[in-house]
Amino acid sequence: MKESKKNMFGIMPNIIILMVQMGLFIPIVSRKPMRACGEHTDSINGYFRIAGTNLVWMHVQDGYGIIINEYVDTISGRVNLVDILSKYYWFIDNNRGMVMCGELAGRAIYRCIQSVILYGNIKNRMPRWLEVHHKWWRWCNTVNGIKSVCRAKHQHFHLFMNSKKSHQKGVMVWDSQSMEAWLKVIIQWDQYLGNVDM
Repeated sequence: MKESKKNMFGIMPNIIILMVQMGLFIPIVSRKPMRACGEHTDSINGYFRIAGTNLVWMHVQDGYGIIINEYVDTISGRVNLVDILSKYYWFIDNNRGMVMCGELAGRAIYRCIQSVILYGNIKNRMPRWLEVHHKWWRWCNTVNGIKSVCRAKHQHFHLFMNSKKSHQKGVMVWDSQSMEAWLKVIIQWDQYLGNVDM
């Protein structure tokens, strides 16, 4: 039986299929892995647009994934983030509890997304002193849900401003009613986070 996994938004496979049949998830693209990392039953990366939004549930492996945007504004203009990310293979590093790239020197996906936003190119690495702050749960990697900040400001926020809360809680969806409820919450929170500095 699947359990929630920290930093991941998990959906039972039969619910993914049901969401597609209901028209709430629209499959965009999928990519078979160049190599499977670890023991995984399903390591195909898949991208599902949440109907009527610019939000995408990205399946990383084994029914676990994250929320991203389909389109993002960069210094170079508006780009299709899914087109960029789907050129690479992503996997869950179980030791670190993060979605990592199998080809970009093992970089975390949220740093890669910020590279696209800041520099217009996924291959341009952010400097080490610049960190990515998650305003909500770490499975929410939307433009509104993440922000680049210096390490000192990031640490200060988590130590003194945010009551040392962990943003690592995971979600596991077992039925369509829960998934529909979560979609409403995700859409509302993403809009709210656009007005929140940190």
